[in-house]
Amino acid sequence: MEHMTQTKIFPCVRSVPYPTLNVSQENDFIIVQLNYRVSALGFLPGKKVKDSPDSDLNVGLLDQQFALQWVQRHIDKFGGDANNVSIWGQSAGGGSVVAQLIANGGETSPKLFRRAMANSPFWPKTYRYDSTEAEALYDGMVSLTGCGGVKDSLQCLKTVDAQIIRDASLNISKLQEVAASKGRVNANVVLAMYNTHEGETFRPSGLTRRTNGSTTPFETWVKGFVPGLALEAVEALYPPNGSTETLTYGDDSTRAGLIYRDVVLACPALWVAKAPGNKGWLGEYIISPAKHASDIVYTGSPDDMESPRSKNITLPEIETGRQFLVTPSGFGEVELSSLEERCAFWKANGEKIPV
Repeated sequence: MEHMTQTKIFPCVRSVPYPTLNVSQENDFIIVQLNYRVSALGFLPGKKVKDSPDSDLNVGLLDQQFALQWVQRHIDKFGGDANNVSIWGQSAGGGSVVAQLIANGGETSPKLFRRAMANSPFWPKTYRYDSTEAEALYDGMVSLTGCGGVKDSLQCLKTVDAQIIRDASLNISKLQEVAASKGRVNANVVLAMYNTHEGETFRPSGLTRRTNGSTTPFETWVKGFVPGLALEAVEALYPPNGSTETLTYGDDSTRAGLIYRDVVLACPALWVAKAPGNKGWLGEYIISPAKHASDIVYTGSPDDMESPRSKNITLPEIETGRQFLVTPSGFGEVELSSLEERCAFWKANGEKIPV
């Protein structure tokens, strides 16, 4: 029997009204949905958190790991096989899949899953727990929760009502050597996907408008998004009029969306798909509008995509230098060289961004 452990999260969405462990009567999948702490409750950074003997950084990821360990111990009681576990997530859940893939340098022992699938793996800029940016987040949380004047601010935070923590989180806008780049991840098989225009969901509005000053809104955005890089270096890779494997653009709004998509979504998908060697696949969803989460809501049900040829489809493995495409007329293929070039640039400059 095969299992898919779903790590998809949407903060503040109510839990599904049916049991979280579901056994399908039509196939051999057992679906296990995880709950874990998010926002400041799950990912509060800061040196005080790191130095505390009874606190942990990234407890949201530890929650996920604990749930996966539970699956290893107990899935057999539901007719499952602990040696045949797959995990899947979309957006922030896809980022969680990436995090679990590279956890412990990609050498988690014993292994908690065999396969990993990530749709639009959201992997925004990350900082060391004690960086200026991380400490600003901690200090902001302390201030917003009324713990600013207390000697032990971390202990004070632990006594604050969870709703206050949540509200404060809404008002606050692991750096390690990337294990994926060395081919070390906690899975034997990885399938990753991204959507053509999903970066446009996150870029600010107004980038198509020009100001009277010498700096365009696009240039201002780039300097804020990747402050450690020279504007000329970014524009050389993303010129005002350019193209990618599947996209041709001539406006700053689409160009900014492409940069964001590559840095935060497409390149992380590429890196984890390449890590396992010849057992990785990368796909791009290009069906209009191809925005963030478009692949999830296209039909409302994954069963509606069933095709008489679905059992006979052969997708190119990433070692071939090609990715598969999900198009209105079915599956296609395209060369990866352009995306690999752009992602190599971002990886080489990761310490300056950082990503």
